[in-house]
Amino acid sequence: MKNIVIKRLFIAVLLTIAATPAFSQVEKFKALYVFNFAKNIGWSGSDVNKDFVISVMGDEQLADELIKHSRTRTVGGRRVVVKIVNNVSDATGSEMIYVSEKKTAAVASMVGSNSRSVIICGRRGQCSSGAHISFYLDEGRLCYEISEQNIHKAGYNCSKKMLELGRQV
Repeated sequence: MKNIVIKRLFIAVLLTIAATPAFSQVEKFKALYVFNFAKNIGWSGSDVNKDFVISVMGDEQLADELIKHSRTRTVGGRRVVVKIVNNVSDATGSEMIYVSEKKTAAVASMVGSNSRSVIICGRRGQCSSGAHISFYLDEGRLCYEISEQNIHKAGYNCSKKMLELGRQV
């Protein structure tokens, strides 16, 4: 009996260790996608002297990945600043806001108060709540849905390639 418990515990630990890199890998891909989204959206040229702010709510691992990338990348010649935020008001003035899967209840209030921010969610189906882009996994592959209509409502355009690569909703 004791051996069975030890074996099950050992298997549980191995599964946890094996799952951790996969989760980290998803966050790395999300960070790359976010930077590609930023490069493929037509931002206002009048903000060229301001930092490009990406706020992250509820996903510190993604924030860490974005911070790593922000050291070597710019968006439209602008320095990228990544902020970790806890609520909607802290994200005011951000060009992009990433909302984790566990914080998507905040999306509806973000749409009105951050009308010029591109909102990216970690849960599928959030474009119907006003988000612009939503990540989801399809058979282990990271994908995104995108609402061109919501992006236009915020006053922006996005590249055709960005629309073609995502699932338009």
